[in-house]
Amino acid sequence: MCRALYLSLMLATALHPALPVTAQVADEPVCLDHPYDAAEGTDQALRLAGLIDGLRPTLAAFKRLGAALEDRKPRICLTPSLVLESGFLLPDANRIEIDGRLDDAMVTAIMLHELRHLDQVVAQICPDDSLAMEQVAQATFALEADANAITLLVAWHMRRNGDAAVWNALAGWPSTGDIAARFAASMGDHDDPARAVAEAFDQWYTSEERRQRYYIATCSDYLDRRDDSKRLPSYKQLPQDYLDGVCLLPDGTPYACRAPEF
Repeated sequence: MCRALYLSLMLATALHPALPVTAQVADEPVCLDHPYDAAEGTDQALRLAGLIDGLRPTLAAFKRLGAALEDRKPRICLTPSLVLESGFLLPDANRIEIDGRLDDAMVTAIMLHELRHLDQVVAQICPDDSLAMEQVAQATFALEADANAITLLVAWHMRRNGDAAVWNALAGWPSTGDIAARFAASMGDHDDPARAVAEAFDQWYTSEERRQRYYIATCSDYLDRRDDSKRLPSYKQLPQDYLDGVCLLPDGTPYACRAPEF
């Protein structure tokens, strides 16, 4: 399964002081189950239901992400208690948690990001502890680069259809603003979504700080699990064609991607 992804997915959307936050949030997590109806819920429940409902027409244009929501039916929660992250996926619990203090555009962006991770779970491309530690880290890099790129693809689609809020939120996000800029430049030059996604995937790797953060977190989590399980060290490698299963647009079309070695 994808238990090994837990920590890296938490770090996928790390909080930054510059991110927009809402003025008031509930004291306790607010969670909705599919079909995410909150007709008589609290303000936060109504807010979450509205954001999910508003995203559904967009997801209809992105088959695999729509299936992650409507077929996998994850529990989605807004919580005020996140400290080092702004959102994460718990694969075994089939639950997405998002920091409810963030504004609507950023909550939607994080929801898209985590739905892509859930799609990766469905595709059974998550690394596990039979792999060597460095190989788990390399797989995590690829999954994270893909999730960022696909989220930008959806946000660009929303922008072209008159709603630029999610794109603007991502473009102003300090940890991934450079990736958004690379995507936008590619679209401006070529107007080719698959190429723009590929360039965004590549841009994720250009930040040494980003890679180092994920490497340390992923390896620390890997070592903790190995200590808990008393497993012997493993040296299994990723399949040569691993990226073929990662680098797919939401309609299943491959996009060109390459994972540099460090």
